[in-house]
Amino acid sequence: MNYLAFDIGGSNTKYAYVSSQGVISSQKQIVTPASYDALITLIVTTFKASAAKTSFIGLSCPGIYDPALAQITGSSALAYLIDQDIVGDIQQQLPTVSVSIENDGNCALLGEVWQGHALSERDVAMIVVGSAVGGGAMIRGQLLRGSALGAGEFGYMMIDNDIETASYHSLGGRGGLNGLIRTVNQAGYPVSGGIELFQKLEIDDQLHKIIASQLQFTAIGIINIQYILDPAKIIIGGAISQNPLYIKMLQQALDQVMEKRPLYKVKPQIMAAKNYNDANLLGIVYKGLYYHENNH
Repeated sequence: MNYLAFDIGGSNTKYAYVSSQGVISSQKQIVTPASYDALITLIVTTFKASAAKTSFIGLSCPGIYDPALAQITGSSALAYLIDQDIVGDIQQQLPTVSVSIENDGNCALLGEVWQGHALSERDVAMIVVGSAVGGGAMIRGQLLRGSALGAGEFGYMMIDNDIETASYHSLGGRGGLNGLIRTVNQAGYPVSGGIELFQKLEIDDQLHKIIASQLQFTAIGIINIQYILDPAKIIIGGAISQNPLYIKMLQQALDQVMEKRPLYKVKPQIMAAKNYNDANLLGIVYKGLYYHENNH
């Protein structure tokens, strides 16, 4: 059987069918609907229009997810999702359908646990590098949520701070794609996107040095995660992780920082996500079918 999965983003939304073996088919991408009602209509009409037999809809959503309410309750790239009973609103129109929802960073992690480089791992973390930085963590086979449900929001980690001037910067601001592009723009490079950025730095030594220096902030964040959570692996996700040069430069930045800290004996093991941007689609289906809260 195939299961309908949606990866809802701040700008674009992907949806596809995912089999119980993790095979993705009929994937499409559209601009994310401008309103909550339009999103519900998209989900319901897509389900009704499908010839595939399924009784499951999975929703990977941006924002803080409360499993007790099955709602997005905290900050989100889609403000209209916050405190909405999206599961109930879908089931009102599709009463026989099971609906599963989860934070997008956790979905990416679950996708890698099911069909990726975190397979069989019980202690693993994931950093999702997009415009900013998201993520998730699993400890002893259980998603880490925390008392305020904000665990794994690695982008909020403050890593570049000057207390005297009250200047504070986050991992998301320094290590996300927007931060990288802003840095090179300030250095006089008119770059507008990640693909263009890495094409240019391959032939421009000065640009390469700028990004290499900037990636040390991400390396610092990774080391912090290693010593706080002690995962066996830290998976790097997001579209940028598909670029071997990015992963190579990030590993080099990590090596450079670790060389300056000889007392740090545990070296983080990083690797690019196997499923890249499809991990969210896989993860929400895995959660709905196989993963049960407090049952690992």
